[in-house]
Amino acid sequence: MVQASPLNQTDCRYCSVVSKAKCEDPIGSAIVADQWLLIETPRPWGENPWEKQPDFASALAVLDRVKPSMALWDSLRVQAIAPDLQYSQPGYVHVFYYQRPAAQFSNYEKQAYCLPLEDVATLLEALLFEPQNLVSFAPHQRNATHLREILVCTHTQVDLACGRFGMPLYKELKRDYANIQTLRVWQTSHFGGHRFAPTLIDFPSGRFWGHLESQHLEALVHHRGDLDGLQKCYRGWSGFSRWEQMAEREVWKQLGWHWLECDRSGEVLSLTLGSLSKQLLYTILRRLPGQFARNLRQKLASQAIRASVKLNFNNCLSQDSIFEVNLSQIDSIDTPEKSSEESSKPRPQYTASLLE
Repeated sequence: MVQASPLNQTDCRYCSVVSKAKCEDPIGSAIVADQWLLIETPRPWGENPWEKQPDFASALAVLDRVKPSMALWDSLRVQAIAPDLQYSQPGYVHVFYYQRPAAQFSNYEKQAYCLPLEDVATLLEALLFEPQNLVSFAPHQRNATHLREILVCTHTQVDLACGRFGMPLYKELKRDYANIQTLRVWQTSHFGGHRFAPTLIDFPSGRFWGHLESQHLEALVHHRGDLDGLQKCYRGWSGFSRWEQMAEREVWKQLGWHWLECDRSGEVLSLTLGSLSKQLLYTILRRLPGQFARNLRQKLASQAIRASVKLNFNNCLSQDSIFEVNLSQIDSIDTPEKSSEESSKPRPQYTASLLE
């Protein structure tokens, strides 16, 4: 059972225990990506799962070609998934590729392959750079669009909390829910937010969850039951920016479970940064190209004290809907970035209000 426990000196080694004890809200911490690439990679893993895997050198060379393309680099996230006795085939590698299908959507579009290791690099090349060549991989493509893939972070080499709390959660999900024919549960590499361990991603939806306990799993898997309790574990949706993720949860509270069926898009209407100098700098940076300007703009945006967000929902409640949500900082909580770190960082906490 994955249970919460009282905070003690031993537990304080884990960043996620400190975060949970201080009631840090995980919302807005999901990684934003238009494309997700999941590659089955044997363990043991280092901090980089492929660093000491010579058999994957050619595949890594293909991924290195992504870096010069800022647009592709920013939109793509690559994950390792561990081989599984129930799902894996000796000598073969699973590769799952998820991509945003449209500006408004609810689930990522999935392509699934199971192929010999020596062919993985060529497949990645086709997926990322030469889609016209995908036809040659048709014999290796699997009909898996109906399968839901839950990825639990157990990447101890990045943070101890992910192994300490992720592994029990993974085992519980495998034991109690992997018998569902349309659901598979995998161990995966780090995807940020280890201070919210145990943490997972649910595909094809791309929803992130953290600070999970046994009591949350029934609602998470079956999309029924205690919605309020589960929402406290919601990190956000990968299709939305940080501010849109916060706003979306507020709308979800109003719509209930059928929110999962809604195609959606979002727009940040305004950010208030707390000082005129920051506000002016942010306005200038929005007009400047380049990686440095983008990184500085994102850093400034993360310090906003207020935001206004518009969300558009289609195929929802039998009609299109537009919601506006105001977000305001109400507090700041200091929590460590990693386990065993003594230093902490301030984490702004926000309240959301839906405009009528």
